[in-house]
Amino acid sequence: MTSRSDPPEGHPITEAMARDLVGVIGVPTRQFIASCCVPIFWWKGPDPARTILANGTVTMVRTPKGVLGLTADHVVEECLTAFDGGGVCVQIADASAHDLRARLISRSKELDLPASTWRAWWIGWAGRISRL
Repeated sequence: MTSRSDPPEGHPITEAMARDLVGVIGVPTRQFIASCCVPIFWWKGPDPARTILANGTVTMVRTPKGVLGLTADHVVEECLTAFDGGGVCVQIADASAHDLRARLISRSKELDLPASTWRAWWIGWAGRISRL
């Protein structure tokens, strides 16, 4: 796994242009994302290296009825397929997602982004979402 991601071939934004944009909007954007987005990732256990098989992002949204996690359906599909295969550990931020299916509220293959909704796993992250 590397920390660098190359843009798709023929992408109109060069790395230099992206760096210029990050200089202007990077800090507030990163602060906003950190206040409402958390990673979801899974790995084959028991793997001492915990090599991540795949990952995605869950956006936490506070509603009058509670905190929900939204993510793309293709992330949910890939995660559930790996999870159902057995021996896979799923984690959202710093919480184990062992009851993944029980927390899934809805899915939409047609909409994909954002399409799938989970009940929040933990109270700590719910308290951090104050801007929404």
